[in-house]
Amino acid sequence: MTTPFTTTPHDPAAEDLQRQREAIAALGHELRLLVDATVRTATSPDTLNRLSDDVRALTGQLTGPRRQPSDLPEVDEFPGGVRMFSPVTGPGSPLAPPMQVRAVHGDVMGQCLLESIPRTTPKPRRRREGDFTRHLPTTWQ
Repeated sequence: MTTPFTTTPHDPAAEDLQRQREAIAALGHELRLLVDATVRTATSPDTLNRLSDDVRALTGQLTGPRRQPSDLPEVDEFPGGVRMFSPVTGPGSPLAPPMQVRAVHGDVMGQCLLESIPRTTPKPRRRREGDFTRHLPTTWQ
């Protein structure tokens, strides 16, 4: 008896890699939501300070081995494959927009949906003369 061609052999390493990528993408998604909520909030300083402490505690839980910035993550396929932490298309990067990338007729197409922003012109802020220089290093003034 032969095995049908549609049956995929059990590959624990591939399954582990897939679970790792799914977890990275889920965390990246939640971090993007956190960043979005952070830049839109108008909550109290006490709440912001409490949340800052909570985020610091969460960051402390990421205790696994750290790679150097120049090292490729084990979950990436380079060149030409999955890039989980790419700041442009990486589903694990909170900097990357939630982009879907696919091949279309020999080309690559990326698509993402960004939140709409108000189309009103912001009110100009009054600035005292020289106000901007107070925050610059002495060598820039």
